[in-house]
Amino acid sequence: MALDIGERVSSCCGDKVEVEVTVTVSDGDVRGVLLLLVLVVVCVAQERPVVEVAQGRVVGLNTTRYNITFLEFLSIPYAQPPVDHLRFKDPVPAGSWEGDLDASSLPRPCDQLVVTGREDCLYLNVYTPEDALATPEPLPVMVFIHGGAFYLGSAKTYHGFEELLKRGVVVVMMQYRLGVFGFLSTEDEAAPGNQGLKDQTLALTWIRDNIAAFGGDPNKVTLMGESAGAISIHYHLLIPSSAGLFSAAIMESGTSLCNWGRGRDFRLAAQTLAQNDALVSCLQTINDHVLDSDYLVLPPFYFAPRVDGVYIPDEPVTLLKEGRYHHVPTIMGINRDELSLQSLEMYTVPNMIDNLVANFSVNGPMSLQLYEDEDPINTANTVYEYYHLGDLNITKEDCDNLTRLYSDTVFLLSYDWSVQLMSDQTPVYAYEFHHRGEHSYLDSYFNNGLDLPQGQKYVCHGDELQYIVYPQHANLTTPDDLYLGNIIPTMWTNFAKTGNPTPDLSMGFLWEVSNPSSLQHLKILPQPVMEGDQRTDVRAFWETLPLRINNLLQG
Repeated sequence: MALDIGERVSSCCGDKVEVEVTVTVSDGDVRGVLLLLVLVVVCVAQERPVVEVAQGRVVGLNTTRYNITFLEFLSIPYAQPPVDHLRFKDPVPAGSWEGDLDASSLPRPCDQLVVTGREDCLYLNVYTPEDALATPEPLPVMVFIHGGAFYLGSAKTYHGFEELLKRGVVVVMMQYRLGVFGFLSTEDEAAPGNQGLKDQTLALTWIRDNIAAFGGDPNKVTLMGESAGAISIHYHLLIPSSAGLFSAAIMESGTSLCNWGRGRDFRLAAQTLAQNDALVSCLQTINDHVLDSDYLVLPPFYFAPRVDGVYIPDEPVTLLKEGRYHHVPTIMGINRDELSLQSLEMYTVPNMIDNLVANFSVNGPMSLQLYEDEDPINTANTVYEYYHLGDLNITKEDCDNLTRLYSDTVFLLSYDWSVQLMSDQTPVYAYEFHHRGEHSYLDSYFNNGLDLPQGQKYVCHGDELQYIVYPQHANLTTPDDLYLGNIIPTMWTNFAKTGNPTPDLSMGFLWEVSNPSSLQHLKILPQPVMEGDQRTDVRAFWETLPLRINNLLQG
């Protein structure tokens, strides 16, 4: 009589590889079967990878996901926990540990709105190809800085870099302080601000000093980020203490010229949380979750980077105009309909349009993020009129105009100006992402319940990420989506390796650098093509308005 034995064997050493074993034997061969299964377990159970960094030994994991095998080292501390007397202070490098650090689980998120995190959150994750530790030549490094408007996001949000890893790079993902913990400032030494950005600088320093142990090249580090992560990277181009910590930059949807990339009324925001002569000492004793809840009483973007004259030495426009930044090859770009989610929300959230119209003298300027010295009411009226919304009779047919207005205001103009200011001194590969794929963040946000036809065509903020990171990448099924899911990670890793996203014609096209006069960019579609400036008239209009940035641009 024949006996069929099926056995699923998992590693007993933390390895995540699963193997299906099926054995057919005759009676009397059971001992042989048992011996065979023992041998299979021994073969499958790989040793967990171990590296030695400055602080001690780190024990990671052998992992297979989406048919890609790699090594991961999770929750490595790069700074001391920023609690008690270190709350609101500059980060302090992490100390050594005794024995082995078990780097097998993701770190808890930093404290933030809508997510229960903790202050002890300054950790990073390192992901390497499975053979990186044995490769004689060090691999390029890509450091991902997450977005979330400086008050949301974590390593758990972005945990799938397999498409990058299989193309031969090491990937690092860092966490940094957010919201009030990352950007509260009293505008003096008590709480100078920019703690979240300083966390990033310290993490980059740790990477420079330790990444070789993981098979990475400390001299070939590319920063990569989206939204607030992209804004952070643009600031690092301007921050003197970040010099030498990276060799290239990829910025998806965000630059330091974005209005919302700057905090407002820092001292007022601090005093809103606690009016006290010993303000910071008081705030250091308050429960962290109470502080996060108090953040709700403040308008959006109060806690964000601050030009302090030292860490960030001057206005970003001034630094860029004067060439006082790190001249490294750069990719930067935007999505065609960045603020489409917000414009669609105007029609789906009750009374949003009614409130905008009824109290336009307040809500109009606020929607454009105008300052008090920018003649906000008249400026808002002028802008809405330019986008054919001047009568404020805003209907569903105006959704395209509203999307264009908000997208230009929040992302597109600052992107254009950044390319103009940098591309005459630095290789800038500009792009505009125009592909609406089978899936969009709009679908998940509105739970596929959006009845506006415009929502089926927009390419919104964050839509490009599904072509780079998992688990979203696993949902790509159409030929066009699969094509972009191949060429975008390929271009990004080519850039990390060579400083050029298309060093040859292997993809059938060349991505040319931009320049201040043409603002040429790669229009990313299933058939990518170089395209010239499409917003000359729009910028000409905005540059006539009494805006602070115009004083800097034209001064």
